[in-house]
Amino acid sequence: MHTEEQDYLIDCGIAKSQSGAVYPEFDRIDPERLKAVFLTHSHDDHTGALGKLAETGWSGPVYASAPTLAQTGPLPDGFYAVELKSAAAGSWHAVDKTPYCFGRAGHTEGACWFLFNVKGETVFFSGDYSMRSTLYPYDLPTEKPVDLAILDGAYGLETRDPEKMEEALLQSLRERMPAAIHGPLSGKTQELLVLLTEAGMKVALDPQIRVYTLNSLKKRRDWYTEKGGARLEAALMKAAAPDQQDQHTAGLYLERTLAGGDLSGSTLFTTGPKLSVFKSGPYEKVSFFVHPLLPETKALLKRIQPVRTVFTHTSAPEVFLPLSETCVVIAGVGDTVSVSRSKTG
Repeated sequence: MHTEEQDYLIDCGIAKSQSGAVYPEFDRIDPERLKAVFLTHSHDDHTGALGKLAETGWSGPVYASAPTLAQTGPLPDGFYAVELKSAAAGSWHAVDKTPYCFGRAGHTEGACWFLFNVKGETVFFSGDYSMRSTLYPYDLPTEKPVDLAILDGAYGLETRDPEKMEEALLQSLRERMPAAIHGPLSGKTQELLVLLTEAGMKVALDPQIRVYTLNSLKKRRDWYTEKGGARLEAALMKAAAPDQQDQHTAGLYLERTLAGGDLSGSTLFTTGPKLSVFKSGPYEKVSFFVHPLLPETKALLKRIQPVRTVFTHTSAPEVFLPLSETCVVIAGVGDTVSVSRSKTG
């Protein structure tokens, strides 16, 4: 985000695909103008390039929630954390005299949205979000029009029934046992753990995920819904260790655990992009919704009433052009979008 006096970077990730990782265009960053980095959440496509940012010579504050900082791990030398506490969600703060506020975004433990006020003009960054998470709360932004919104568009105009998709996922797993699903340390992994155990399936759980989740529930319960935290605790008690996985088990693992392990006899599943590290053996993609569906997109647009909106996290932003709730701006890599109160500006 570029202002007259300084710049702010919202997220610093890599794009993952079967062809490998793609990094941001760091030659566009002026380390002297960059005053702070804001992280919406910890997933690699939002934090995986922090090390590359450090190579530009930049150092300074990284604003993020305690869960995001815990999941991301040690920051590069010269970076220092400014922790966003859940109790402060919805209230205004300032960095270098630029007002901002944040709220919990429902995508994963610690995920946040951000709203900035730059000389009276407002910019909203949704981050990855979900209003229907079973575990993570979503704090509605202030019901007030914003000038520019940068929104998660991962699912486009998706309207399929999430419950039917979950049933299809469960059926796919049951038909291809033993199954192994790779996922992040936090987020959809815990959502899947609850879904699978409550469906009566035997689930093997990566020890690192178990330890992290237990510690998270103990220390950062405020980043879960009350009911969701209780359901997750119950699911953890039912989950088995990896060495107990058999032909009737679905396992939940980190990517690096599976990449260094033996997949023989198991069908590998992903709910995200297929990764190049997994090339041998059966590998299937299944749908599991952890980003906004069309009703959520429309609800957020109605809430914040943006004059103009850019949809990110999507390869086809043009699908949003028919939306009547806002003026959709199509922007590609390297494009600059100005804040404007005019739909034609």
